[in-house]
Amino acid sequence: MISETDSTSTNSKCILPPISTIYSDTQFKITPESNDLKSFSIFGTGADESENQIAFDDDLTVAFTSESADCNIGVEFNEGYVGLISEVKYLYPTIPDKSKVADKVIFQGSNSGLTWIDIFTVTETVREGWNYHTIESSSDYLQYK
Repeated sequence: MISETDSTSTNSKCILPPISTIYSDTQFKITPESNDLKSFSIFGTGADESENQIAFDDDLTVAFTSESADCNIGVEFNEGYVGLISEVKYLYPTIPDKSKVADKVIFQGSNSGLTWIDIFTVTETVREGWNYHTIESSSDYLQYK
């Protein structure tokens, strides 16, 4: 453990959090790449909390479903943390009708949960299987859906 006696007038020692915080990103431009996505909670329009968890359980044989007109699934990072996403990978096992997906599925970010910024919209190039979208100019958000 680091103590105050470990720092001197010429050498400073400190402990950094495992994931950058909003403060460290703003003040010190600390944005290390991390795949640690354990610092978030899941929200969505699934029938219950366990239904929302399905989207993030690594089991590709069971898909997230929702009967809500405003169907969505997302993550909210814990207080003091943000997500900086550079690529989205999403799976459509089957697409019987592309018109129900293209220009209707929108990936969004928010820092308030009230105002959402469109990051990208799935287009008619969507295909069955894995789809990838690289985010050219990424911003950090507290929530993504």
